[in-house]
Parts: sequence; C-alpha cells; structure tokens
Amino acid sequence: MGPIALLDRGTVLLLESATSSQVTQAESEGRFERALALFSGENGGVVDVTALNASTLWLQFELPGGIAVATAQPWSATDLLAISPSGDAFVVVGGRGTERRGGQYLLQWFDSDGGTRGTKSVEFVAADLQESEVESFLDGTSEGFASRFRGNAESVRSSIADALYAPEYLPGVKSDARNWSGGGVLIAVDGMTWVRHQDADGIRWRVFDPRT
Repeated sequence: MGPIALLDRGTVLLLESATSSQVTQAESEGRFERALALFSGENGGVVDVTALNASTLWLQFELPGGIAVATAQPWSATDLLAISPSGDAFVVVGGRGTERRGGQYLLQWFDSDGGTRGTKSVEFVAADLQESEVESFLDGTSEGFASRFRGNAESVRSSIADALYAPEYLPGVKSDARNWSGGGVLIAVDGMTWVRHQDADGIRWRVFDPRT
C-alpha cells in the first residue's frame, strides 16, 4: 500500500500497488486487483475500502542483458483518481476505456469517510487509436530504455512492440501520463470536477458541479 493523501479529520488515503508476485500471478491475463483504503487518524483502523477497476494491463518485455520490465500498458483502462484541495472528498473515474465505438465511463464521488456523494455515467463515442500515436509511443519508449540501459534501440523497440497492446479505440478520459495519476480528472477549489474527455470529436473538458 502506498499513501496518496492526507484527507480532512486526519484520514489517510492509500492505494494498493502492484508487487512482483501480483505481476507474476497476473501474467496469463495481465491484470491485478487494485483498491483504495481509508485509515482513520484517530485509531489507525480501516474506515472503508473502495475497489478500483481491475483493468490495469501489464506491458512486460525483456531488455538486452536479460533485464525484465513490467509497466502499465499505455492505453490500459486504469481507473483515475483526484482529491479535492480541502481533502474532504475524492473522485474516481472508472471504466474509462472501451473496446467498442460507443462506450461509457463512470464517475464516483466519495466523502473523506468513504461515503458515496454521488455517481454519474457518461456516454461517449470513442475515438480511433491512430497508428501514428502507437509509433510515437514505441519510438519514445524504446529510445528511453535503450539510452538508459545501453541497448540497441531497434531490438528494444521490437521487444516492446511484441508485448504492446494497442486497442482499436482510445479511452474516453484522456490522461497524459496514461495511468491513474495522469491528470485526466481534477477537483477544483470551488468543488467543480473537471474531466478531460476524449471522443471522436476531439478533446475537451467536461465540468461537473458539486452536486454531480
């Protein structure tokens, strides 16, 4: 478990992180369970546990010299998380990926004690994943690993390409870092929730008021 934030009333929010054993167990499906846990500042006990979508696909490949790498697939539908500046609430964007042209993602708002403030399902028409974006990912990633580990960029690129999962459509919520902390969802000081939405018409921000 890794600490994410200190919420109001001394509650600590933690996120379950992957371990090497989880990755090993998940090799057949490339998935592992994730969960958020709230710990009370008063007695250290668990206040609530919120399950996250078990949809993190692992990109696993081997570098020259037998170096094994396991990282999240770039277009995996990993849930996104944002915390309000005051620490009195957090929001999870779940099911942000789609295997279909039309899909939906779910927003869930929680109080700092784990209680549900509200939920909202958002439908969208998915955008195609362009080959140029796949090529850009492969080029940048292979060059980075090759320079760091003194390998041949082409052989590294080939290893990554063999292990890469490139879906037909992009997730409905755009995250620059392509993982749960990628900035695809934010909660502003005024309580508004901003979600970086992406569909066939392009990228824009959807804004939800505190009443969701």
